[in-house]
Amino acid sequence: MEVLSLSEAIDRLRADIGCDFAAFAQPDPAHAAWRWTHASGSESGRYLRLTVRPGRGVAGIALLTGRLVASDRHRYAADLRKDDAPLWIPERLESAAAVPVRLGKQRTAVLLIGRRDPGPFAPGQLEGLQEAAERLALLFAAAQ
Repeated sequence: MEVLSLSEAIDRLRADIGCDFAAFAQPDPAHAAWRWTHASGSESGRYLRLTVRPGRGVAGIALLTGRLVASDRHRYAADLRKDDAPLWIPERLESAAAVPVRLGKQRTAVLLIGRRDPGPFAPGQLEGLQEAAERLALLFAAAQ
């Protein structure tokens, strides 16, 4: 099995799924918050200054519920767009989907993909996101 760095894994996720932006957030114990630490396809680099608040935005809802969330399929899509504006506007995203990375029952990270063109995510893109989260969980488990 090929061992990738986290940055390489995020780059590969974006390329394999065919999305414009992919990002990874994890807990930052020093600030008691979740922070975006890696991204691929970023146009602004602003993601490094942003936090993920559980229950807010696509990634926050994914963390809170423990499930995959896609903005184009969520009944409160307008609220998600408003909550995610600090990330979506500088990255020019039109839609996003996120899924938690689980190590056992614990949510250890969140993965997000984004599109810059309008339109829904294809089912294969969402399945690819879910599979990437499962692969990352295996890498985290092997590293412990």
